[in-house]
Amino acid sequence: MISIHSRLARKQRKALLWVTLINVLVWASVATVLLPAMRGQPMSAVSAFELLDQSVVEFTFQPGVTMCSATMIDTNTYLTAAHCDPGTTRTFIVNKDGDRVLAVSFERAEDGSDWAIVHTEEDIPGVVPLAVSCRFTVKIGEPVAYLGYPYPLERFYSEGVIVSEGGTRIDYPPLPTTSLHGGTGASGSAIISLVTGKIIGVLSIGVENTQGNFLGAGITPLSGSVCEEASWNEE
Repeated sequence: MISIHSRLARKQRKALLWVTLINVLVWASVATVLLPAMRGQPMSAVSAFELLDQSVVEFTFQPGVTMCSATMIDTNTYLTAAHCDPGTTRTFIVNKDGDRVLAVSFERAEDGSDWAIVHTEEDIPGVVPLAVSCRFTVKIGEPVAYLGYPYPLERFYSEGVIVSEGGTRIDYPPLPTTSLHGGTGASGSAIISLVTGKIIGVLSIGVENTQGNFLGAGITPLSGSVCEEASWNEE
């Protein structure tokens, strides 16, 4: 025979089970809403394009001739790729309207990474600085975007994600690989995180597989004391 106390205990356990289940479902629903907001939702393509459009310029020895891309990050200061080094050739920063200013210095990253800083004596009209992140951690699936000058296009915008921590080309150091589309002249374009809206690196190389087909673009993250101690680092 089942006692009244046993029946009561069974009912209490069943009620506790239901309360626990309801709490789990409620908090799961709350987490579904809150966690994406905590991580940060990717910005829209329109917002990302507008953010890049006001800061991206062309870095070239002759306006109208594709060389590399760059991004304004501070007064008279632009970010590009180290392999865009012009040597003794006179170069210019050119905005989308064709206005140009003379570049007066080219400083490579101290640690040998494929990014560099270009300085000019004066600012170029209609271009504003874009925030930089020096401590970006590579995350597979991170949504990214860039705007640049890949030949033969005048300007090109692309969105993608980080797909691996290292590329496959043997003639370059392993670089994080993205699904971004690029081309000659896009080198040096700032790549931004679509979550933070900050620059996390520069477009460095086309990444190809063993058959020579391009899979995407390699990104060189910004690092080193020059970046971390610079006035334009907004970390």
